[in-house]
Amino acid sequence: MENTIREYGKEFYSSSGLTPEFDTFRKLFKKEITKLLKKLGATDIKVSYGHYEISGYFTYKEKAWYFNSGDVRFKCLDSMLLRRVKNYEDCTGYINQWVPFTSQFEEVLSQKINF
Repeated sequence: MENTIREYGKEFYSSSGLTPEFDTFRKLFKKEITKLLKKLGATDIKVSYGHYEISGYFTYKEKAWYFNSGDVRFKCLDSMLLRRVKNYEDCTGYINQWVPFTSQFEEVLSQKINF
């Protein structure tokens, strides 16, 4: 997630369309989060993006999880939302948890899904 975190720290310019900055970020995020989740043992990884945000689902130890980057332009919490959910149609799920976009990202994510 090192490249993703570095890109997250850059400024994202607002636009009604896809900007080069967000395009670079979303491609890196998808590549690196997929690689990390597979490394941790997750399956059925789905990643999608919206207007300056990335979200998705994955399954870990037969439990479904939802994640969302939030609007990367504003970096309100400097973290990725992580939440257990009932299934891949459920974005409300259980308790909100946060994984900071720092060098500790992998460690914190692993701790939260293994709780």
